[in-house]
Amino acid sequence: MDLIKPSTYRYHFDNIMTGQPIDTGNFSIIQIGDLMCENDTIVEEHVQIADLEISYISEGGGMFSVDGVSLPVGRDDVHLCFRGERHKIDAAASDTLRYYYFALNINEHSKYGDIFREIQQKYASANDRIQHMPFLLPNLTNMLSEMSQYTRFSAEMLESYIIEILVLIYRNNLTDHHMYRLSTADLKKSLVDNIVRYIDENCDKITYLSDISAHFNYDYHYISKLFQSHIRMSLHAYFQNAKLNQARKMLMENLSVTDIANALNYSSIHSFSRAYKNKFGYSPSEEKRHNPDA
Repeated sequence: MDLIKPSTYRYHFDNIMTGQPIDTGNFSIIQIGDLMCENDTIVEEHVQIADLEISYISEGGGMFSVDGVSLPVGRDDVHLCFRGERHKIDAAASDTLRYYYFALNINEHSKYGDIFREIQQKYASANDRIQHMPFLLPNLTNMLSEMSQYTRFSAEMLESYIIEILVLIYRNNLTDHHMYRLSTADLKKSLVDNIVRYIDENCDKITYLSDISAHFNYDYHYISKLFQSHIRMSLHAYFQNAKLNQARKMLMENLSVTDIANALNYSSIHSFSRAYKNKFGYSPSEEKRHNPDA
């Protein structure tokens, strides 16, 4: 993949070129990356050598071409390219283009070969290659993170992300617009449910609210607004409430007030005691004196 604009600026946030494909069992990952190109950059036409390449536009826009058919892309659009096709990318003249991409082969005897062939048939026309799929971003960022810190079970994690991406692509636009909106709503509710579970299970490990958004690879303002709309409580209020509930459990386990304040990242014993009393009506010390189990 070469850029032919003279002296162009581009930046690869991640660009993992696999000299040898990463085998996950059902798939072989050939390449994965996160690329930013300045306006007017051209990725020259090249022949696709992988079974499938998926590109997700996270910023800006431009034109993606397959076998001479050019289609405009914008933020949250997904483009598909299959083996043997001629592929070209033109960044918009007025904007920076940033996109995630990965290329893979479907391994022989893979049980997911059928869904790949159905996707290939469904999007056989070069005029049907652009799909608007904002919900794919977490999978792609998770894949990049897994590839850059490859450890035991990374192959299994990568395969799970790929399977979910393929299923979402296959399902996209299969139903009417009303059902598509319901599907998007379900995905948002699932994200909120996961955030609630994460806070409940990790409130002693979370130092800043931005730790939560970083864990889920979402913008903090987005998940904060989404959380408020579903829970009718701010992310900050829910987090503080979860910490105090955890503090009460720790008191029942005979931990000291000092140890609990430190474990839950309070700035001081006084701030912890004040917050505890505001919620429960009595201080942690009073709780320990009056509750024989504490």
